[in-house]
Parts: sequence; structure tokens; C-alpha cells
Amino acid sequence: MNRILVIAFLLASFTQTNGQDKFVPLDRNYRILVKTESNDPYLGTALETAVAQEIEKELPCVTVVTKFEIVQTIIADRENVLLGGTEESRLEELGKFYNADIIVVQSIAVSGDSYIISGSTVSMGKKLGSISRNDRTVNKNNALNGFHECGKRIAMELVKIELCPFKGRITISTIKTDNEVRERGNRCGKNDQGWFRETINKSNQYDENIVLDKKRRYQADGTLSVKSTDTKIWRTINSNCVLCATYDGDDVVGTDAGIYTNSDYTQTLKEDIKIEGLAPINHETGNFPATVEIKFDAIQGTYMVKVVVVSKKGTDIKSKKILNITACRKDDEPDEEVKNEMIFSSSTSYGPFKGKPTDKTLTDSKIETFTTKHDGGAEVSTYKVNFSFTR
Repeated sequence: MNRILVIAFLLASFTQTNGQDKFVPLDRNYRILVKTESNDPYLGTALETAVAQEIEKELPCVTVVTKFEIVQTIIADRENVLLGGTEESRLEELGKFYNADIIVVQSIAVSGDSYIISGSTVSMGKKLGSISRNDRTVNKNNALNGFHECGKRIAMELVKIELCPFKGRITISTIKTDNEVRERGNRCGKNDQGWFRETINKSNQYDENIVLDKKRRYQADGTLSVKSTDTKIWRTINSNCVLCATYDGDDVVGTDAGIYTNSDYTQTLKEDIKIEGLAPINHETGNFPATVEIKFDAIQGTYMVKVVVVSKKGTDIKSKKILNITACRKDDEPDEEVKNEMIFSSSTSYGPFKGKPTDKTLTDSKIETFTTKHDGGAEVSTYKVNFSFTR
């Protein structure tokens, strides 16, 4: 079989999982093919070249190739083989150029004093489809500048989807503290000669720390730590309020059937959560345990940073202790403890921050503290985020 030209497009590195596009890292940079259809080959080549130059200018990490370059290279290599050259393997290497992640398809036609350009920028990933439409009218007298303006518009659309991704570190910390104390007391015992006091003390300490290095368009890795301690102590102290029976039997009842004495009852409920580390990559679904996505709002000139993390399995330990002491007896109950596994997951968007997709560096930090008062105390939450990404 004589094969003159076969162009095979590599599917872009996206997989569909649970209705969402997930990024799968490539072992190479993205490849973009610029292809123009025109009755005038010189006109088509001029448009292709201008668009390719603008894409390369804004996206230095991608490989850009035009249809014209492919054809010329194949012709030269085929002639070399026909003339007895020994570089047959060179044709196989050329196949790499045809494996495009994104293709820019254009057509150009003459209409009076203008050129009508129309086309699309399309990801070869079936789920993403068309990235943008590229329709433009260019005056013949300023054709070259018009071609480059067309290329700039296309390049800006590609910049927005982070083909040359922002890379860098983001650090996030969340600290929550909550303390609550409630007390009450009253007279009690025979003829109200005794007293009792009840105290309920609740406390919570929550610490969450995430450090991620964004290495690709979405993918990130790093560290995750979540620690939480929730404690509730209920204590009741009585003085001359507890009735201890002085003998056995049912013939005598009432307040004279025993002796009033003291008691001290304490119940402690505690929950400790400890989680360290990110989950492993799910190779079946292509899901990463940590992703950092930057979403731009071109109209407002701002962006949001969305961070998604899933942890390894951690521990959740719940315990109960009761200490019950009276002058009659010591009536403790056995300690209880229940240990379970748990996974921490979070999807949080931070911002908006000022910035554009064409910026070379995105750097910002934010600290926010919120206080919520309630009877007996207050909850204080402090959120910190700082990052520096470079494209």
C-alpha cells in the first residue's frame, strides 16, 4: 500500500468522569495545527503563518505547526527517499507533528475590497468540542496586520484555558476555635439546706493546612493535614443533696430513710480527628487527589482559584468517660471508645483576585477572620490563603 499522506490527530488529554472533564498529564507539550483552506495558496499560507506566529508568541510552551510546513516537509523527505536517501525513519518521526491536541481550522475568501476569514479553534477531545469561533473581515490594504490581529484573538482564547499552565505554590490554612461555658446552681437536699452546681464546658479546636504545588493545567501535589479535637465536659457537684440509704428494706420510705451527703459527677465526651496526606491517584477514573484550577473573568479583569483535595484515610476516635463519686459509693461507668476511618474532601473557590490570563505572574494573599458569638462563648474562624503562580 502506497501511503502519500496520513494525518492522525491524537485525542487531547482529557477524560470524562462523572460528567466533568478531568485533565490527564501529558509527557510532552501541547501540539497545535494551524490549517487554512483557500483558493489562493499564497493567501492561505500568509494567514497560517501570521496566526502561528501569534500563538507561539503568547504560548511559548506549545508546538505549533502549519499545514504548509507539513506539506513542504513531507515533499522534501519523500524526494530524498526517492533519490536513494536512507532516512526512511524520518517519515515516521514526522508523524509526531500530525498528532495535534488542538486544531485551528480557517478559510479565507475574497469579497470586494476585503478578505472574509471564518473558522474554529477545536480541541480534539470529543467532550470539549469547539473552543471558539474565529470570524473576521480584513481590509485588503491592511491584510497582514489583520491576519496578525486574527492570530492574537485565537491566541488569547488558548491562553485562557492554560495550555501553558500557571505553575507555583498555594498555601491554605483554616483555624477554628470555639469555647462555651454554661453554669447553673440551686438549693437542694432536706429543707433546701444543701446546694448543687452544674457546669457544661464545650471546646473545639480545628486546624487544616494544605500546601499544593500546581504543576500542570489542573494537577497538583503536596501535603494535607487536618486535626480536630471536640470536647464536652459535664460536671455536677452536690453538697448535702444526695440521699444514701441507711438500710435495706421497703417498710420505710421518704426523706427520713437515709442520710444526705455529697456527690461529684463528671462526664467527658471527646472526638479526635487526625488526617495526614493526600489520597493516591485513581488510575481507573483519572481523578487526581489535588487540583488547582484558575478561572478568569475577562470582563471584570479578575480570576478565582478553585482548590479540590481528597485525603488518605484518617482516624475519627470518639470516647466517653464517666466519673461518679458519692459518699455512698463510687459508681464509675466503664470507659467507651469507638474508632472509625474517615476521608476528608474539600472543594473551595478563593477570590476574586485582580488579574488577566495574559499576566506572566499571579500572586496574592488574603486573611479573613470571622467571629460568631453565642450564649456562653464565641466561635472564631481564621482563613489564610497565599499563592504565587508563574506562566
